[in-house]
Amino acid sequence: MRAISIRQPWAALVALGLKDIENRPWRTSHRGPVLVHASLGRSGRSLLDIERDYDVAITDELAQLYARVGGIIGVVDMVDCVGASGSKWFDGPLNSKGKPNYGFALRNGRPLPFRPMPGRLGLFETPDFATQIATPGFVVRASI
Repeated sequence: MRAISIRQPWAALVALGLKDIENRPWRTSHRGPVLVHASLGRSGRSLLDIERDYDVAITDELAQLYARVGGIIGVVDMVDCVGASGSKWFDGPLNSKGKPNYGFALRNGRPLPFRPMPGRLGLFETPDFATQIATPGFVVRASI
């Protein structure tokens, strides 16, 4: 299964289904489920910034996911790649460097049990354990 590394707080918002566009300077033809990897680096935007700028309530679940970095925190369905969108999350047709910006249209974000793993650039293939935690019916069992 493929994954995408996203900086916090954006990763938590995607995993909870609150953010419906992920901005990137490159296109993708991928459609289907994608694991959400929370990068080690943060975007520099706090949850208070997000609450103020995007009118998103800070819940306990959001705060807990925001604290997680360096691993898989959720899964989302990538349904399109667009050059324009009316979503409040779309940064516009050009990025800050004047290059084209693309929005990965996302639906049905859902959090998963945290699994530490290194991230990578682009969409990347993940180990088998990552695919397993994203499979419907997967049950987390406590280890003894």
